[in-house]
Amino acid sequence: MAGTSHGHRSSKARPPKSAVDRRRRGRARLVLPILVIGAIALVCGSAWASVRFRTDAPPPAPLALGPDERSPALRSPGAGPAQTFAVVGDDYARGVGAGWAQGWVLRLSDELCWDLTKASVQPGSGYIAALQPGAKPFPERLDELGTGRPGVILVQGGANDYLAPSEVVTAAADTTFKALKEQHPDARIVAIGPVIVPHRAEAPELIRVSGALAAAAAANDVLYVDPVAEQWLADDSMFAGVVPNADGYTEYTRRLAADLSQGGLTSSCAPPAA
Repeated sequence: MAGTSHGHRSSKARPPKSAVDRRRRGRARLVLPILVIGAIALVCGSAWASVRFRTDAPPPAPLALGPDERSPALRSPGAGPAQTFAVVGDDYARGVGAGWAQGWVLRLSDELCWDLTKASVQPGSGYIAALQPGAKPFPERLDELGTGRPGVILVQGGANDYLAPSEVVTAAADTTFKALKEQHPDARIVAIGPVIVPHRAEAPELIRVSGALAAAAAANDVLYVDPVAEQWLADDSMFAGVVPNADGYTEYTRRLAADLSQGGLTSSCAPPAA
């Protein structure tokens, strides 16, 4: 009947069961290598991507740099021993926005021919602030500088503390400076205040925070470098969002080196050849 011809295949049209099984096994043998190759490609691609796009940043603090981890020296060291320095800082000290190798810490080391001993640098941190997972405020990280004897200790930050009352900022900075002086009595302590990002609403708060830090620095005989008062990085083109780009860190380093020199902390580089 007509209905029968549409509802059922004839026995002649249906392949033997053994032939069907062989085709299924063949397809399985073909699909499995494809899946394995695809998985290998995915893993290799992910590994390449993780290397290709990884951020050039230092390991978690404390950070001790060896000769192979340094950027190439821009100047020639002098005949005498180089000044040594350590850093406690926030996003700027980490080089966020340009990468660790382009940040101000290594640039300053090269500019002044100073030897960096340790750096405790954590984005989102401050004298009070701990805004990112794993971050700790400055007073809780001072032991990360170790037992070495750096000649200079640079404490950079304050921008992440802009929501804290002035008296709280001053008290936290006072605690930080006193602890550093006790742990490193022979070191010169320098505090570097926040930078105002052009056209940001936080500017009035950063002016206030800078004043609070300056008060603590004065009370502890700490040299205070004030980027707010000196209007560092006043051009939008020097920023990648709220952090400097490579050009911004170049200018930041230039201004910082000049202020350190005015404070008696000079270059260890050899004088230019006559």
